[in-house]
Amino acid sequence: MSTEKRLYFHVGTVKTGSTYIQKVMWENLEAMCERDLDYIQITPPRLDLPRYANADFLFDGEIDEAVIGQAIDDSPCSKILVSDEALWGQVEKLRHRAIRGYRRKAIVYVRPPADLIAAWASENAQPHNFRQQEHSSGVGVVPIEEGVRLFANRYEAITRSFIRFINAFGAENVIVRRFDRHAFEGGSLIEDFLSQLEIDIAGLEGVFDAVSSQAVNVSSNRKYCDVSSGVVKILRKLDAVERYSKELVDAVCESCQSGDTRPVIETLTDDAIHAICSRMRFFVDYLIETYGDHVGYERTYLPEIYGVQRPGYQPLSEVELEEQVVRMLNG
Repeated sequence: MSTEKRLYFHVGTVKTGSTYIQKVMWENLEAMCERDLDYIQITPPRLDLPRYANADFLFDGEIDEAVIGQAIDDSPCSKILVSDEALWGQVEKLRHRAIRGYRRKAIVYVRPPADLIAAWASENAQPHNFRQQEHSSGVGVVPIEEGVRLFANRYEAITRSFIRFINAFGAENVIVRRFDRHAFEGGSLIEDFLSQLEIDIAGLEGVFDAVSSQAVNVSSNRKYCDVSSGVVKILRKLDAVERYSKELVDAVCESCQSGDTRPVIETLTDDAIHAICSRMRFFVDYLIETYGDHVGYERTYLPEIYGVQRPGYQPLSEVELEEQVVRMLNG
């Protein structure tokens, strides 16, 4: 076991650009290794999904601990990066027996709670959640109102667990950053991330330029979410659930004239936003107490950051939706 190695664990949270960071790391392995950062590949990423996370070896009980340790020791770099937002909900994996002897640090990005929960609920409306019970909610595609309740519960529970982890792991070993483009060092997420790992970014401008315009795992707007969950409901009524697909949802969404095309967060009521912010106030208070208020965490629970006097939510016409679904099925 090399005492010179330092392991950095990027643990999310969800909907804070984790997939984007992982994709950049995967596509620039050589450039990062030249700067003494190894995006280690003990188990290959699931590019077919596509998924670029590299922490599967921590979840796979079949991999021998000696194999993990040897791979880390054989790395040409002194800094090893492991990234997977699933670690946020299972931070105990950072105490895996195979890595206990190495110096370890965790890095996590936090996002205003109502914004995060709305984005998480919108991701759940993506058709790939329909049959993959292990993904996202575990209950398939659900309406936004149900998704917001579901993920508010989940976010609070995981956050409380994460706080317990920080207290046990040591706050000095956990880097907490705001997911806010106005607060990013260099103005970009990837530059901010690498800065926390003390990586010299000189000469990487071309890499940043190439990825700056890429969008990865973008949240769906409210109309798409309503169409996706609405199509499921209609197909169940028609006893044609097997016809549900991304292609059908995309086509119906494009053909429907009604619906609210704004981000989900902009369609939530003030009461809903206030409820989430109040519920998660404990996390903001903990961050301020543990890491100081100079980074601006004190504002992340205030409903005012989400804007005021938003236009009311414009629901999708259920009549139009069913007409379009039937037309697509018969077409």
